[in-house]
Amino acid sequence: MTDIRLYRILLVDDVDINIRTLADSLKEYDFSVALDGKTGLELAHSYPPDLILLDIVMPGMDGIEVCRRLKADPATKDIPVIFLTVRNEPKDITAGFEAGAVDYIAKPFNIHEVRARIRVHLELKRSREASELANNRLKTEIAARRELHESLQQSEARLNAVFRSIPEGIITIDSNGNILQVNPPLSRIACEAVLSASAGERLDPSFEKYQCFSMLSRLLKTGKAVSEYRVNCTHCGFPEKRLSLTTSPLLDTMDRVTGALLVIRDITRLVELELQLGKHSRFKKIIGQSIPIQYICTQVKELADKETTVLISGETGTGKELVTEAIHYTGSRSGKPLIRVNCAMFTEALMENELFGHVRGAFTGAVSNHSGRFQEASGGTLFLDEIGELSLHLQAKLLRVMDRKEFEPVGSSRTVKADVRIIAATNADMEKQVRLGLFRMDLYHRLKVVEISLPPLRERREDIPALAKHFYDLYAEAFNKQFTGISDRVLDVFMSYPWPGNVRELSNIIEHACIFCTGGMIHTACLPPQLGDSLKNADAGPHNLSDLNKHSAGFASSESHSRDTADILSALNRTGWNKAKAARILGISRSRLYRRLVRYGISAEEGDHN
Repeated sequence: MTDIRLYRILLVDDVDINIRTLADSLKEYDFSVALDGKTGLELAHSYPPDLILLDIVMPGMDGIEVCRRLKADPATKDIPVIFLTVRNEPKDITAGFEAGAVDYIAKPFNIHEVRARIRVHLELKRSREASELANNRLKTEIAARRELHESLQQSEARLNAVFRSIPEGIITIDSNGNILQVNPPLSRIACEAVLSASAGERLDPSFEKYQCFSMLSRLLKTGKAVSEYRVNCTHCGFPEKRLSLTTSPLLDTMDRVTGALLVIRDITRLVELELQLGKHSRFKKIIGQSIPIQYICTQVKELADKETTVLISGETGTGKELVTEAIHYTGSRSGKPLIRVNCAMFTEALMENELFGHVRGAFTGAVSNHSGRFQEASGGTLFLDEIGELSLHLQAKLLRVMDRKEFEPVGSSRTVKADVRIIAATNADMEKQVRLGLFRMDLYHRLKVVEISLPPLRERREDIPALAKHFYDLYAEAFNKQFTGISDRVLDVFMSYPWPGNVRELSNIIEHACIFCTGGMIHTACLPPQLGDSLKNADAGPHNLSDLNKHSAGFASSESHSRDTADILSALNRTGWNKAKAARILGISRSRLYRRLVRYGISAEEGDHN
């Protein structure tokens, strides 16, 4: 049984002798008393007991009414009530039980009987709660199993739909080399030799000369799968055609190999696109061709060899530290340290010590001299991140260092020269901080000699495809995986998502996708659920085979490519390369226009030639 000291008992009675007797006899419980029914109800709500001892005859509200109200309230209805009263007529006992009591003890009572009945009802309450908990767990488990069963059914349906409608060509064979399935899109991708193989037939030994079939045979013989192996197909009639081949074993429920699967993807256009994406503007890890990013790159180049102070503002995750690195490593101080300090990480006392250092004996525990960040950054750059979190006291000290180019370590009267360039960053509204008296106006203007304002990712969406390509290349190498790219639907999701976490959030989402994607094309199924409505809207797009084939075929032929390119360039030239206006002229969303610009390799430089 649970330790009875953990139980709370409330006595509602106005008779002093009853209160003293019960209080002395029930010391092992958490015991409280109410002298009338109204107070008893209040205590039952504010400090819910595990059991209530209730007298019937009391001034004001009687015990029967108190019990009725307790049982009518969902918050107190499950608290067991035992009546202790001089009324022991059958009608009184019946009224007590009808009001919701669990027991009825007539006065004068035997304290040993009271203690025994309290124990019984507390144990019953504990058993009932344990039973309810077990029932709830069982219901939760049943619901989880039902949800899992439904999820498995949905997954099976999705897998069947994927096989029928996925744009890649798929062939499956059993362990004897008999062809099990061939999906319709294979006819648009494969050469005549592959197309001549149909379901129900055995692989012809002469097919071994074709790389796709030789890889299937090798998988059956060695058990070694291949992911996204790129080949030049010399049997398709197109010398420059590039294919991506992926093989996987087919396993039964005992994980025994029962066959093999081959996925063939035409990546000819993808290879061209990768070459074009490699031409995207990159300056000291700053990626993007949007006008705001190009302006920021220009600012960085101009500021690199200037000794002026720079304030970098922007939302969290926009790349403030990256811009700081670009300024430092492009300028004359690049051979010296770049020291970073997050002003929100330390208390005021620790921050002062962190910035300026201390001398031996400056405070208890200072057993030796300690150089601060200003000394460590000597000759280089000190990056003060989240500068808005700096205390007013340290703001005054920082202003003095910036003006005089010197400081004193904590506990020292000796000045130290500060040959340091200061770059500060913030995601706060500094003008508002100044108005509220939280930041010194003189320091704000001293820091803001030049301000670089970083745009949120939602205001530079044309950079998203290049950023996504950069991140999935990065994580593909980190996780030792091969990817052919990001699907059109994923790009649609990225183009419509508001990106509250900016570039950092994009990096994290690409990392998540690369972890859960086994290889090949990154699809929406690999994305985290945090993308919300953007992900749902993408999943609501065309799923049937004919729509997907039309969607793919719309970009496959060179004739369609040329026509789309001409229409897009015409609209862009008519609008002075205003992409929002061009999208309206074309009758498509801006996100789809951005995706087509990337697909066709159209950049602002191309507009200069048109």
